[in-house]
Amino acid sequence: MVENINLRIKEFEKFYYFLMKSTPKDYIPWFFPCKPNGKDPSPEAILKIDSQSKGSWHHESARLTKEQCIEHIKKGYNVGLSARKGDPLIIVDIDDSEFLYQTIKDTLTVTSRKRAGTHSFCWDKDGTAKINLPIDSGEIRSDNQYVLACGSYVPFNLNNEKEKKTYDKLPKEAREDKQIGYYTVRENVSPKEITFNEIPEIFKEKQLENIEVEAKIKNREFDTKGKYSELFKLKVSDIVGLIPANKRQGHPLHESDTDANFSLSKDGSIAHCWRHLVSLNVVQYLCVQAKYKSCVDCGTPHKGRGISKIKGDKKAYKIAYEEAIKLGLIKEIDSITEASKIFTLEFQAEVFNKIQPIFYDKAGLFWLWDNNLKKWEIVDDVDILNMIYKSTGKDVITSKARTETLNALKQMGRLNIPKPIKKTWIQFKDMIYDLDSGDKFEATPEYFVTNPIPHKISGDPRTPKIDEIFEEWVGKKYVRTLK
Repeated sequence: MVENINLRIKEFEKFYYFLMKSTPKDYIPWFFPCKPNGKDPSPEAILKIDSQSKGSWHHESARLTKEQCIEHIKKGYNVGLSARKGDPLIIVDIDDSEFLYQTIKDTLTVTSRKRAGTHSFCWDKDGTAKINLPIDSGEIRSDNQYVLACGSYVPFNLNNEKEKKTYDKLPKEAREDKQIGYYTVRENVSPKEITFNEIPEIFKEKQLENIEVEAKIKNREFDTKGKYSELFKLKVSDIVGLIPANKRQGHPLHESDTDANFSLSKDGSIAHCWRHLVSLNVVQYLCVQAKYKSCVDCGTPHKGRGISKIKGDKKAYKIAYEEAIKLGLIKEIDSITEASKIFTLEFQAEVFNKIQPIFYDKAGLFWLWDNNLKKWEIVDDVDILNMIYKSTGKDVITSKARTETLNALKQMGRLNIPKPIKKTWIQFKDMIYDLDSGDKFEATPEYFVTNPIPHKISGDPRTPKIDEIFEEWVGKKYVRTLK
């Protein structure tokens, strides 16, 4: 394709107009020169502007005005636009056609050179979305990172093996797009303000996963042994009820302007306060509930920005322990009675169930939880006994030992019968989806599921295979009627 300079200038001017139409106070965009037909900054062009700049695009003199951008485009250069640490710009880059449906609506958006990806430009509303977050299908760039601005041009070099491979993977409509290689305006509106809650789901899930991993690492700093060990067997969901990980609600312990500043981790063990940007384990949450300290003081700040002010605070453990007893979450431990339980078969059956969930139904059948497939499976007495023997070498052959072991597991197992799922729930792989509410949450032994659909949901509303089958049946004209 022959490069069209006029098209490039026209697209840049259109983009610049909408970017600057209603900007936050004092915002000045950080445009800078990039190499012709490439994505990298151009040290050569930057040095021509200021020989003291060392060719760095971070140098103040590398920043281009609108007029300078147009002059560089006329000379064949591309132009980058950076979201800076101190400015309000957020760039959301979706680089996979499978997730284009998650592109943010009603904000300035550019179609990237693959014609199968988008760059959405937004303003930061409250700091929660001002992050750098790379994933396999794109990236959020908010802190000294950049994308090529609209009006840039990067053609595919089909003689390059890597470029050819990328090109061949593109959807047919993208390969046949006459503007392939160009960055053009897709949505002609000004950037809108966004919060974390409004970023695409693929990024939100990854960031929540990162925060949960970090929070669990931080929680290892709490002493989970000794008198207060029972506290750490609790989850925050034991106090507030199970909330799907992707759903937010008003914080139970302090005011909420939006009714959307509180959520739980997938397993319910940790709470997140999105007003104060902290995570709370059970001890931290109970200390807030008991009014020992505030949410912001008890919580562990997200993204490693500090530590909890109750870390190592022995009084905090006592406060949380007493609050848990008061709420009926745990019973006060009599140390001698509790220690004696260790030697009973009932206690061993209880421990067995915590490690390997099991229940015994009223038809006289054992069910084991398969944590890999996330479902319940029928097993018989021999399966159970063989499993115990292989793991411990314990005598399960003699009649007395076998009977006592099975009876203990049966008695404990009858107490662990899982809840039935709702008629509107469907399990795909490891996630349960509610067709009524649209909520989703991780499958756990809490609910009785035996036949999950062994595929993950892509999130793409298109169903090309089903459409093909319907078309074979009734012809293309009536596919929508069947659907």
